[in-house]
Amino acid sequence: MTVLFVFYLLDGLNSVVHLYPGLEHLSLYQPENELRLLTGLGFGMVISVILYPLVGQTIWKESSPLPAIQGFRDWLILLGGAIGITLLIITGNPLLTYPLILVSTGSLMFLLTVLYSVIWILVRKRENSFSSWNELIWWGIAGFSSTMMQIALIDLVRFMLTGTWSGFLEY
Repeated sequence: MTVLFVFYLLDGLNSVVHLYPGLEHLSLYQPENELRLLTGLGFGMVISVILYPLVGQTIWKESSPLPAIQGFRDWLILLGGAIGITLLIITGNPLLTYPLILVSTGSLMFLLTVLYSVIWILVRKRENSFSSWNELIWWGIAGFSSTMMQIALIDLVRFMLTGTWSGFLEY
C-alpha cells in the first residue's frame, strides 16, 4: 500500500513541478497521462482498502476482524484490474471509454455517499448501532443528498469563477 501511495505522490509532485515555467528542469521525467491514470488507480485502491474496514467498524454492531486484503493474491487481482482498466482507457475507443467514464463517475458518487453517510452517523452519535442494511436507508439518503449538494456547490463556484458550466474558459 505504501508503495502505491509513494508512486502517486511522486508522480503528482513531478507533474505539478513540470507545470510551472522555469521549474521544468526540476521534474524527474516528462509527465504522461497514462502514468497519472495508473498511479491514480493505484491510490484509489489504497483508499478503498483503508476505507472498507473503517466504514464497517463504524457502522456495524458486529464488524469482521478480517482485513480487506487478505494476501498477495488479492493484491495481484486488484493490480491486474487497475492495469486492465488503464489499458482499456489508453485505447481511446469510445465504446470502452464512455462506459468506463460512467462507472468512474458512479464510483466517485458512491464513495462520497458512503463517506457522507458515515459522517452523518458519527455526527448523530449512532456509530456501531446497525445490524441490517435496511437500517441504513435514511443514512444513505442523507449521504447521497450531501454528495449532490457538494457537487452542486463545486459547479456553482466553477460557474462563478469561469462564467461557464463547462469548467473551461471560452476564448
